[in-house]
Amino acid sequence: MTLALKDIGSIRLLLGQSPLAQSPLWTKSVDTIVPQQFVAFTTNMGMQGREPEAQVALEIAMREVRKAVEDHKLPDTLPILIYKKSAHVTLTASELAQGLATLAQPRPAAILFGLEQGLTGTAAATVTWRQAIAWRNAGQLTERAEQILSKQPRHLLCPYVFWSQNDGGRALPLFGLDSDVFAAMGMVWGELQAGYRMMAYV
Repeated sequence: MTLALKDIGSIRLLLGQSPLAQSPLWTKSVDTIVPQQFVAFTTNMGMQGREPEAQVALEIAMREVRKAVEDHKLPDTLPILIYKKSAHVTLTASELAQGLATLAQPRPAAILFGLEQGLTGTAAATVTWRQAIAWRNAGQLTERAEQILSKQPRHLLCPYVFWSQNDGGRALPLFGLDSDVFAAMGMVWGELQAGYRMMAYV
């Protein structure tokens, strides 16, 4: 049985909102994809000023494909395996600041808190005051995370540190942080976390 690219490993979960999901490659059988098609995809995205997004998406996709090959779920003779990423995507402090500036508070604060503490996007969105205070008391918050925490308004009826109100005035956790990160930075959360750890202060 042949599998479409979107059905390999966790690709659908990781890249469902990426530019790759909007391309014909998304539903193409993985055993018929050749490296030249990835190059063409990157080139087309580059014409829209979105090459970094394309490169990140392809890198994540290839990681999942290689993992599937290692798990013997795909053959090791796939033409796609010849593809090599042509550029390394880096993250500078100014790029991070510009990306976060496109989002409404408290989303930038939640993202930065999550990056500082090494959390997943979901964990950052749903961290509770009880958890955060326990980390603070145990000395497990970074200095920046401590500063972020001290500036967050507390909602009497909501246990979460980062929250927003729906149309009915109900406080809810910040669902969709991973999507926000991709929209703002062109990276999935794991890529942003890696870039943050190696961030260039330019």
